[in-house]
Amino acid sequence: MERKNWLYLGPNPCEEECASMKDYDAHITEVRKYVQMLKDRFIDIPEGAWFGLKREDGSDYGAYYEAVVYYFENDLEASEFAFFAECNCPVKWKDTEKINWKLALAK
Repeated sequence: MERKNWLYLGPNPCEEECASMKDYDAHITEVRKYVQMLKDRFIDIPEGAWFGLKREDGSDYGAYYEAVVYYFENDLEASEFAFFAECNCPVKWKDTEKINWKLALAK
């Protein structure tokens, strides 16, 4: 049986101001935009890995969302990709360079 795991990537690029969680629509829109940015950034994503949103409860403002990279733990390529993606997230909204993660790891 495949076991799914995930790594948190934040709600937006780490050097950018984030939308207030008090404004749910702005918050969820920003996280969705960030997930799409991640999908567009990485080339040749393995089948056992994917980007998505993860809901968390318990903040002072209620539920909030973060971008995550999901992966199947028993899939070595997917696991390698997930950790590579975590270490190579964009830090600014303008960081739109495409990354072929397999070539980058081969260097």
